[in-house]
Amino acid sequence: MTYGQLCNQLFLFAQLLAYAAETGQRVWFPGFRKNEGLFEYFVEDRKSWSKVVYLPFSTHRSQEIADLSLRRLFHKDGKLLHLIEFVTQRKLHIALDFLTESMFPEIEKDRQLTSPICLFEGWQFRVPLAFSKFAPQLRSIFRFREADIKHAKTFLESQSKEIIIGVHIRQGDYATYAPQWHFSPMQYHKWMTELRQEMGSKVGFLVVSDGKLPDFNENWITTHQGNTI
Repeated sequence: MTYGQLCNQLFLFAQLLAYAAETGQRVWFPGFRKNEGLFEYFVEDRKSWSKVVYLPFSTHRSQEIADLSLRRLFHKDGKLLHLIEFVTQRKLHIALDFLTESMFPEIEKDRQLTSPICLFEGWQFRVPLAFSKFAPQLRSIFRFREADIKHAKTFLESQSKEIIIGVHIRQGDYATYAPQWHFSPMQYHKWMTELRQEMGSKVGFLVVSDGKLPDFNENWITTHQGNTI
């Protein structure tokens, strides 16, 4: 369950947590290990939502190997999973085709995650009602560390424009796996120019990317590359 990069993973994780809070199930997201240190809850708390989110994480290499082994064993094409489903005569795995199939269990009453165990793979899992209901709790779980928030505020306050628009130029995996959403940096430059012409000189842009950025040669465009946040 590691589709996409951090933002996409956060959105999926939050949807699953909202579903779990509504139904009484618990969620384990082993693929989130590499990012958990970015968020206060996973560093400082880890207990207040323990009835909803299962966190067997640690910094030990043995735990990481165990997580990876379990993910491989219970992959949708794993022989062990197929054997267990055959013996128990129960479906334990749900896989949504990447970017092509969606699941809305609040609306589609005949499509629910299996219980008490469901091995889930996919991206387009959506529970908008529960997501809205538990929004404050979800924000508390995925709150960035104070040091990162302070750093971001300091950086933004150093910008001279009255309005700052953030632009994420997604390159990398989009070129291969989502070409319909892959655009060149110069295409973004064209859009930024058009928007600035419409909104006026009070607007500046802060551009980040997972790829190499060109020098836009505009005093109203600031490029920044740092950590994931």
